[in-house]
Amino acid sequence: MRSAVLLSLLPLALAAPVHDAAAPLIMARKPVGDGGKYIVRLKTPAPAAAPSEFGIAAVGAQISSCINSIVADAEERFDHIGAFSARLDESDIASLRANPNVAYIEQDGEMSLQVTQTDAPWGLGRISNVKPGSTTYTYEAAAGSGACVYVIDSGVDVTHPELEGRAVQVANTVDTIAQDQNGHGTHVAGIVASKTYGVAKKAKVLSVKVFDASGRTSNSIVLAGMDFVISDSATRKAECPAGLVVNMSLGGNAAQTVDDAANRMVAAGLAVIVAAGNGDRNGQPLDASTQSPARAEAVCTIGATDSSDVVGAFSNYGPALDLHAPGVSILSLAPNGQTQTLSGTSMATPHVAGLAAYFLSLGVTTPTDACTFMASKALNGVITGLRADTKNILVQNILSVAPPLPTPTPSSTPSPTPTPSSTLLPTPTSSSTTLPTPTPPSNSTGGNYGPGNSDTPYKPRPTAPGNHTIKCRKAMHSRRLW
Repeated sequence: MRSAVLLSLLPLALAAPVHDAAAPLIMARKPVGDGGKYIVRLKTPAPAAAPSEFGIAAVGAQISSCINSIVADAEERFDHIGAFSARLDESDIASLRANPNVAYIEQDGEMSLQVTQTDAPWGLGRISNVKPGSTTYTYEAAAGSGACVYVIDSGVDVTHPELEGRAVQVANTVDTIAQDQNGHGTHVAGIVASKTYGVAKKAKVLSVKVFDASGRTSNSIVLAGMDFVISDSATRKAECPAGLVVNMSLGGNAAQTVDDAANRMVAAGLAVIVAAGNGDRNGQPLDASTQSPARAEAVCTIGATDSSDVVGAFSNYGPALDLHAPGVSILSLAPNGQTQTLSGTSMATPHVAGLAAYFLSLGVTTPTDACTFMASKALNGVITGLRADTKNILVQNILSVAPPLPTPTPSSTPSPTPTPSSTLLPTPTSSSTTLPTPTPPSNSTGGNYGPGNSDTPYKPRPTAPGNHTIKCRKAMHSRRLW
């Protein structure tokens, strides 16, 4: 929430207890602009279960008081997160670090989306079959009905025929152009909820645009989107009675403010599904505990696998991961009625966000329990190439317990461990529906994923007929076991 005249706000008198130490100052590895912008996080109380109980007015007054204690004006306020951003000089920083109401100050850093481009649609078949290789996607007819998924991304082409009018633009914190000019967000939304490529084919998509056409943004812009989601979610209960999910196919180096905001969204009653990340710029996977928001304690963090159940060569690793899902060569939507195939944990994440919406529509879980529930219904021990410290769990939409499969031997090749830093990088019918068969591109690459990557040009193409079949099993009861 932007504020041009913040000094006119009524200040809250500050107590001045003795400080043991100054509030931490966290410097970004890749600052925004000249590095003079910071995000100030306050010592606000933990939120209650319902957004209406957050005590936002009191938090807002506390933010106003902190702002009034310095010379600078705030550029953005995040009342639901308990933070604000501002351009600060050394004097302002020193004053705020000595303020007993300040938890920490973090320099605003750049964030970017990540994605690589390859080919072949197969992910839907994998999450509804115990063994790989199937081209059928079997699911109950509820298919996400009554659930809504926030897609915090580069925007969504809400006019795409595949989304059937179930997608709306609800916020834009990055620029004045509401449309998706990049393609990443539309691709993600298609995996969540499109009629042909989507996991939850009746779910509603709520687009929150935080990336520009080149796939660039900053921590503060993303925080504004996250703050909006917390506030907006309180108004969506009638529209989304089954529950609310958040898809964040973005991330990068550690940023405490982003982690805190992600945890706040979970505390507000949302299922928050986050990409583990695609490694460094050379395509080498990283420990996800060094990445934000992947490392946030309350979120559900997702790695990527290929059609043979091998972990994606780019997929980050470590104890921070909760689940894996299809993320290599995923066919989905592109703007202007087109389709394209991309790879990355950005593609794995919406499979899980869509699956969360699907299970919510069946009434078998709640948003805050969705990650644990999905883990309980997943396949264990089927993924090869994983490090020993990474959970071997591949999601499934089958409600009955799948038979146990042999546990593969973890890869013995160690992955490089990076130095931690604080910079962020970013309804079916009973009849069958035909999926298109893509043509492999000649310039497929691995490694980093993101629309700003010059090695992964955006090449949408018209939808073409093919031989991949989707089948819908109509349920007699929403809690029926398969």
